[in-house]
Amino acid sequence: MREFGRGRPVGRAAPWDFFENAGGLRRSVKRRAKKSLCLATVAEALTAAVSVIQRGDSALRLNVHFHVLALDGVYVREEPDAPLVFHPLAARPPRK
Repeated sequence: MREFGRGRPVGRAAPWDFFENAGGLRRSVKRRAKKSLCLATVAEALTAAVSVIQRGDSALRLNVHFHVLALDGVYVREEPDAPLVFHPLAARPPRK
């Protein structure tokens, strides 16, 4: 089973571990965008994600889990007054 958060298996991760790891995901995407798009700083790359905590299922049983929607790229403003432009990023290489 893959590890998640503080060394606990995925099925036993604490809810706060997700939010700690989400910050790491955002930093990773921004660093990859800076490198691949030749940005001056990571602050130029804008990311977004939405997370919803679902507490129960259709039978009203307790079943706490997350639904997450995250961008697979970044928005960058090319000029100060220009609109934001979406740049998709290549998939992250698998961990060894």
